[in-house]
Amino acid sequence: VEVVVNWSGQLYHCDNVKLDYQLVSLDQYSPIDMRAPGAAHGVHALEIAMDELAYALDMDPLALRLKNYAERDAAKDLPYSTKELRACYEQGARRFGWDQRPMAPRSMKQGTELVGWGMATGQWDALQMFARARAVLHADGRLEVSSAATDIGTGTYTVMAQIAAAAMGLPMENVVFQLGDSTLPVAPIEGGSSHVATVGSAVEGVCEKLQKQLFKLARSMPGSPFAKAKFAEVRFRDGTMQLVTGEPQAPGAAISLTGILAAAGQASIEEKHLMLPNILKQKKYIRATHSAVFCEVRVDEDFGTVRVTRVVSAIAAGRIMSAQLARSQILGGVVWGISQALHEE
Repeated sequence: VEVVVNWSGQLYHCDNVKLDYQLVSLDQYSPIDMRAPGAAHGVHALEIAMDELAYALDMDPLALRLKNYAERDAAKDLPYSTKELRACYEQGARRFGWDQRPMAPRSMKQGTELVGWGMATGQWDALQMFARARAVLHADGRLEVSSAATDIGTGTYTVMAQIAAAAMGLPMENVVFQLGDSTLPVAPIEGGSSHVATVGSAVEGVCEKLQKQLFKLARSMPGSPFAKAKFAEVRFRDGTMQLVTGEPQAPGAAISLTGILAAAGQASIEEKHLMLPNILKQKKYIRATHSAVFCEVRVDEDFGTVRVTRVVSAIAAGRIMSAQLARSQILGGVVWGISQALHEE
């Protein structure tokens, strides 16, 4: 059974509330496109209730949400690990022009179309599971990273290669990420918006192990400038391992990663890593991503046609690994949300 009602206590503070829901048997097959997650139904119902309450109070819907803004999860009495929903409200409202919204219904009209402005809150869990990854650095500078992850169009290939390239200080063209094979190190299903936080952390972890192996090899080189250095005193950038001098633009001694392997007589080096989330630490917090969506909708009074003409979606989703891919997912979410609102019964 999907989680449906818990979002109420996480988004809005209320001292007197009881949350419950019922399952209804329907004469249709269950694996339909909108069957999950439960938030798609629960938050939808919650936001409709907030709008109805705002109307009954003759209060701006955004002002009502801000007045009842929850800093903690009321059900579990836990704080958020981080929560930037207030910033989503502020930035989304500013870009949309929400302060120009009239309070009275049916007060905006163009031709035969009534124009309405509405907004809603979004929330989803910031999930992290466990995953394994393997990395092989070859003597020619190629880095192969692998995990039995999947890419359903969300950009897993690209993001994992970016994470590995950034960690090792290599250009993207030197990095190959392999996925989609059950013989590769185990990874979870690509679901729940957890793949980057999970597999990405495994990729970063295995690259750090490669860094430490390279550092150990470099220290053992005859006359090595790294002989007395500590791992915390080096960085990986531009295909090299560099001593940090305290001046970001003035690195100390440096040696190429290919040079380290050549000096060690190694054709390649390999590492594996198991990423396990810190469950004990995670249990102390509510971890979630947030959004505020503002929409302009037009309804033709003569024909009853409905058009969504403008949408502003402000997202707080932690560190964005790829702005282009994140933008694509946001656009897809908006399109799917519009389709749910206009076509689902």
